[in-house]
Amino acid sequence: MWGSISQIISQLEKFLGQYIVKFAYIGSEQLVKYALMDQDRYTTDDLIACITNQRQVLGVIKNP
Repeated sequence: MWGSISQIISQLEKFLGQYIVKFAYIGSEQLVKYALMDQDRYTTDDLIACITNQRQVLGVIKNP
């Protein structure tokens, strides 16, 4: 399962890096839930669902 978790974290890093998000809390429960699905690619909504401080992160994403 660590491989799937690592893959999601890498996708989160790439996604958040595009918008220069400096700080994001990642919820472990949601992360594990998606890791159990074991998909090759996760949608933007899936990645955002893993972030617990969504309001702050979405503020940065919407106003880069």
